[in-house]
Order: sequence, then C-alpha cells, then structure tokens
Amino acid sequence: MSQLPKVKIAGAQEYATLMNKIAETSGGTAPFPDVNGLANTNYWDETFGTGTRQQYNLSVSGGKDGLSVFGSLGYYDETSVAGRNAGEWKKITGRLNVDWDVNKVVKWGLMMAPRYEKYPTPR
Repeated sequence: MSQLPKVKIAGAQEYATLMNKIAETSGGTAPFPDVNGLANTNYWDETFGTGTRQQYNLSVSGGKDGLSVFGSLGYYDETSVAGRNAGEWKKITGRLNVDWDVNKVVKWGLMMAPRYEKYPTPR
C-alpha cells in the first residue's frame, strides 16, 4: 500500500484570517467578516487516500537434448492514491522462449511476449 505524506493545510479560520489581513494591508475590505462562523473541511483527506499495488509472477523453465523452454505469466494491479476514479492500472503479461539446436550448424528460436493493459482515463 502506498500513501502520500500528510501535508498541513490551513483550516477555514486560519485561511480566512490570513486573507482578511492581506486585504486590509492592501487597502481592501475583509472578504470574510465572520471568521468564527466558517466550517472546516480537510480537503487533503477528502482528495487523497491509500493506494494499493499487487504484483504476481510465475515462471517455468526446462529442457532436454538441445531443446530449452522458458515460460512466464505476470499480473499487476495498482490503484491510485487519489482513489479508483483517478486511475486503476491492470496488466497481464506473458513470455514464451523456445530454443532448439536442430544440428551443429542450425539453431531455431521462438520468442513471444504478449501483454494486455487496462488504464482507464480519470473521470
């Protein structure tokens, strides 16, 4: 699991007080006349959460009499720290390698590596 470090963000009253001071210093009127009546919303917690990542791999190899074979499968799944609506990446991979020594002069080989990925556009 991955999580962004918590950032200290100004609360509603702290932000309003600062904005009132800026306005008064520059000769304007205070945009927030009632600082104590403001409700706090922690937008960091509302926006970010915990992301997850899973990865699994399996491989097999073997051979006999001039023939060698290797195969593998992989699965990957990741969810963004900004939630499922921000991005979820899924990937399935495979690999197959076959090498065959036909004789002392001729060698034959096959390599395949298919992959399927799904990464939706954030909403």
